[in-house]
Amino acid sequence: MAENPALEAMKSHVGSNQPVAPAWVEEDRQERLNEAPDAPIIPEIVQADYFGFVHEERHTLPDGVSWVAIKKLNEGDRRAYQNASSRRLTVRRQGEAEMKMAAGDEKHQLLMMAIVNWNLRSQGSVVPFSKQMLDRFLTVTDPMIVDDIEAAVRRLNPWLDGDVTIEQIDKEIEALKETRERLIKEQEGKGTSANQ
Repeated sequence: MAENPALEAMKSHVGSNQPVAPAWVEEDRQERLNEAPDAPIIPEIVQADYFGFVHEERHTLPDGVSWVAIKKLNEGDRRAYQNASSRRLTVRRQGEAEMKMAAGDEKHQLLMMAIVNWNLRSQGSVVPFSKQMLDRFLTVTDPMIVDDIEAAVRRLNPWLDGDVTIEQIDKEIEALKETRERLIKEQEGKGTSANQ
């Protein structure tokens, strides 16, 4: 009796790290090849590696040359971030509750975890990436740059905005509209003063 080719393939993979599709997948593939030898080859199904989750992107800064590498946080990173940024709730005997929230510390913690490399210069010299220099950069740089990087990190990690309500989004939209109108007025003012 002839051996099943799919079973033979599975036996040859025993003890190796190579992913193996179920036997019926290979049997179906072989059957289709036998029925129509000129048909396009059906690709083999490969099992994903869920232990090797690494995804990084470069976020270019306004000068178009400098960049920071940000990563998509894995479950361990998420747990560490959530533990580090959890809010403390204190309830007093009189029934009063106090919640300590440090939004700035929360943002700082997120960026410390998500920024993993960079191409930055200071006073003409290359600044090597380290957690100590990252902490300094996040302390002394323009807040608009930090906000821009945070927005990129949040786009890469949509679970971070899981608790955002529609009302909060609407307030943010209104604040952005007001900022836009203010900037337009400032630019118009600069344009008319330069023409005089």
